[in-house]
Amino acid sequence: MIERNGSVELFFWNPRTVRLGSLFGRHVEVGPRKSNFGDLLGPMIVRRLVKKEGLGAGGSPAMLLTVGSVLHFGRPEAHVWGTGRNGKVESEPVPGMYIHALRGPLTARYLSSRYTTLPDTYGDPGLLVPYLFPEFTRPESPSRKIGVLANLNDKREPGDTFSVIEPTAPVDQVVRAILDCEYLVTSSLHGLIIAESFGVPVRHMRSDHEPRFKYEDYFEGTGRRMPPSAHNPMHALDLGPQDPVTFDPEPLLAAFPRHLWSRTASSKSNSKRGAAA
Repeated sequence: MIERNGSVELFFWNPRTVRLGSLFGRHVEVGPRKSNFGDLLGPMIVRRLVKKEGLGAGGSPAMLLTVGSVLHFGRPEAHVWGTGRNGKVESEPVPGMYIHALRGPLTARYLSSRYTTLPDTYGDPGLLVPYLFPEFTRPESPSRKIGVLANLNDKREPGDTFSVIEPTAPVDQVVRAILDCEYLVTSSLHGLIIAESFGVPVRHMRSDHEPRFKYEDYFEGTGRRMPPSAHNPMHALDLGPQDPVTFDPEPLLAAFPRHLWSRTASSKSNSKRGAAA
């Protein structure tokens, strides 16, 4: 999907729930959109950052990819800030994009076959939520002892000893539910990221449908090796929380392509475009 902010097209993944074949061999999406909370964070973060910095709406039309494993949706001349590769999609890197920051070094390694120079600024923009959204705060006494937030594609079953968080609930409800947990167990990448960014004790749980790539990319982008993953919520109780993240938001904030909203600066002269190999 595309959301416009000034002249900038903010790309984010939010397909409809059903794909139908057509007589012409094309698929048509119908039904409500999936609205996975993690995939909706990108436009929210950009809107808040643009407003916070009082950026203008001028500039040339441009596409910006931010939160999510959506790198393969890019096009030449698109701008990339904190985006990652999708480990489930086999594709060659899109040439000619402006790379400002990436989710992690595994995505950088993937791009290195087409780009000779890449920035070493890593981090998922979801880590910026505590700095941009002061309305989200962690209660002194969380009411959920153990929360379980599954990836959109994983089965979600209720349990007697934990509280299930639905990833397709409104974004603010999901974030507040995460913050209301004493301990979160999650196979959702952005459930993990939001929990870590606010200091909520968390353990990654293995996904039945998502490859390890995006999780490893995120962990290595924050300077860590991926810790052992729980097989299920009860195993997560045995393992206990993983080591917390240490994250400095300044490099990622500094890499934001704010010139796209400038009324005077050229969108190309100030960008960090990867040179074609």
